[in-house]
Amino acid sequence: MKIVTLTSKNELLIQAANSLQFLFQKHLNTPILFLSSGGSSFELLEHVVNIPSNVSIGVLDERYSLDSELNNFAQLEATEFFKKNNSRFASVLNTKVENEETLEEFAKRFENLLRNWKLVNPQGIIVATMGMGPDGHISGINPE
Repeated sequence: MKIVTLTSKNELLIQAANSLQFLFQKHLNTPILFLSSGGSSFELLEHVVNIPSNVSIGVLDERYSLDSELNNFAQLEATEFFKKNNSRFASVLNTKVENEETLEEFAKRFENLLRNWKLVNPQGIIVATMGMGPDGHISGINPE
């Protein structure tokens, strides 16, 4: 076991991005669904330099809101990482809430996006980043 000491947030972001990049390169011949946590977790994407064409993208958790400041996919879509790589992704699991879409309809659509990806890619792997919010929540799960 190797213990690595990181002294800054930037070092941590670079190390996490390098690990993500390593996973992508290691599985070049396997479909990958990359699910990104929202919020500050998007910062690590700035350090991912090469997205292979076998990578699909979505968010790990989503907020039911039409407000682009709250919706995680809308925030991901606004990142330079997404804009730069959008044409490279094998597919994009868009979880922006649609006009007049109920919470139940939204939840079912999100579930179907995930299930359909796995149906089309039965040998595919899922890679996710998980961040922790300032209140201790992880991917929409509150610590209470």
